[in-house]
Amino acid sequence: EGKCMIMHIEVKGLTKSFGDFQAVQDVSFGIQKGQLIGLLGPSGGGKTSILRMLAGLESPTSGDIIIHGNRVNDQPPQERGIGFVFQNYALFKHMTVFDNVAFGLKVKKLSKSAIRERVMSLIELTGLKGFEHRYPAQLSGGHEAAGGAGEDAGAGARCAAARRAVLGSGYAYQDAA
Repeated sequence: EGKCMIMHIEVKGLTKSFGDFQAVQDVSFGIQKGQLIGLLGPSGGGKTSILRMLAGLESPTSGDIIIHGNRVNDQPPQERGIGFVFQNYALFKHMTVFDNVAFGLKVKKLSKSAIRERVMSLIELTGLKGFEHRYPAQLSGGHEAAGGAGEDAGAGARCAAARRAVLGSGYAYQDAA
């Protein structure tokens, strides 16, 4: 109580223009560690542009994106630690939710116990507890999006941004690690 939370992602005065069209105008917000947020707005309101700028897939016209205290505007996507879950999720259809989330960790050759602990943490964080033994075809669209976010985090992303997500709006999350 009264404790100042450290912002792990800060967006300050973010603007994005495409020619004469201003998709995002002077947007500022912060995301604290462990916080789940939603970007809400009408179609064409700039939500996807904001998520693409956070992930490094687009460059802002002006403003700053700060991750863990470092300005990342000029960093390539692979150095930001942010994954992006697209509308058409790239889950392996022949693998369970658990195995999809574990895939990136297995590639990194982590121990089985470390993989299990991390995967179960991500499954709980993304709201998929109880679905870990299901296959993508057995999931709703929202649960499939969560599986995609978990898969990104399992592959090493510290944060995931989704175009269409669990709650039906764009979201970003930060894991507790």
